[in-house]
Amino acid sequence: MPDNHARRGLRTDGTPAMTPAEFRATREMLGLSIGWIADMAQVNPRNARKWDQGMNPVPEGIAQALDKIARDTALYVDKVASKRALDPDFEFKVPQPTTAKEDRELGEDWGYWSMGWWWNVGGRVLDDDRKARGGAIVYVDAAEEGPSITPPSIPHVPRPPHAQHQRAAD
Repeated sequence: MPDNHARRGLRTDGTPAMTPAEFRATREMLGLSIGWIADMAQVNPRNARKWDQGMNPVPEGIAQALDKIARDTALYVDKVASKRALDPDFEFKVPQPTTAKEDRELGEDWGYWSMGWWWNVGGRVLDDDRKARGGAIVYVDAAEEGPSITPPSIPHVPRPPHAQHQRAAD
């Protein structure tokens, strides 16, 4: 039987796992679309949109996964920035917009991360570049090349207990 706190988007102490505003701010800061979040969580995009708009509480498992993605992304940005600072010839590759029309088309080589996530990482690396110059950020054909540095894994997200019923209803 599912934990009612988790089902309502609450921690076991009764506090919100993540407010809808925190969910949206984190999602947008990471460059992740509602569709990508829904695919990751295996829910209908309407469910993710309701979390984003504050119509439904953010399930604890989703909040934890998004927090982990934010931490892992920050570590990845640091790793890329460090590589660029040490190697002036290093090229950080990002998918060219015309080579993958949908996020799902990026596939395993690109860690299944969305185009927005890759551009977000590139932008954050450029921001770090103001402190240490070196290397370049370049577009590559995602179908022919992979990333310069292996991206972090997308965390497993436990499907919200009510999602199966909502998905069928939507």
